Amino acid sequence: QEIAAGQELCVYYVDPKGVSDERQAALKRDFNFVCRCEACSLSGSARARSDELHREYQSLDKTIPTLARDPEDAIEKIMRVLEIIQEEFDGDPHMAQRAFYDGFQFAVLAKDFDLAASLMQRAHEARLLAEGDSEEAAEMLRYAEDPSKHPLVSSSGSTSASVPPCLEHGAPQRRGRPNGKRQFCDDFGGPCECDDCGVLPPPPPRPPGAVQGASPEARTDA
Repeated sequence: QEIAAGQELCVYYVDPKGVSDERQAALKRDFNFVCRCEACSLSGSARARSDELHREYQSLDKTIPTLARDPEDAIEKIMRVLEIIQEEFDGDPHMAQRAFYDGFQFAVLAKDFDLAASLMQRAHEARLLAEGDSEEAAEMLRYAEDPSKHPLVSSSGSTSASVPPCLEHGAPQRRGRPNGKRQFCDDFGGPCECDDCGVLPPPPPRPPGAVQGASPEARTDA
């Protein structure tokens, strides 16, 4: 992605999903400074509301991957996640593209291909804002045009969706990566070996001080 002179570049110093005290503690421990951004400077009822939304996001983020057998409920919860991202994270495109992509996968499982196409289109738009154009972004656009090409749809060419083992175990193919071979959900600490995901080596160990879930690819509230 081309970057203009003077253009602001933002990174996550810490996991933005944490509540205010968690973010400040991590910043002090890992970077030895106190953040005084608008979000971290909230007080009183405004801070309580912000922390409430962060906790709700965390809870939904843990629950959604367990709903492979109830995709309609998962989609409803993903819509709530998107509302929180808009209200609390200023529509952060990196967080939004992941949520839209998750929604696409569950819409495929629910056999709602019109909704799947719409959600993948939104995921593609957010991906471009967050990370710029890439082959993966182009692949997302192809899935938006024809959701039946996604690996979650049975290889027979019909519109019936099959559930791979990674979804059986409550770990949807996350992180907005649309290709068929991807790392198993971080929560399981290793690769998924189903035919849809392929076999990948375990992820490299995180460097000291790294925060799970943090990303250097989008804007932050800390």
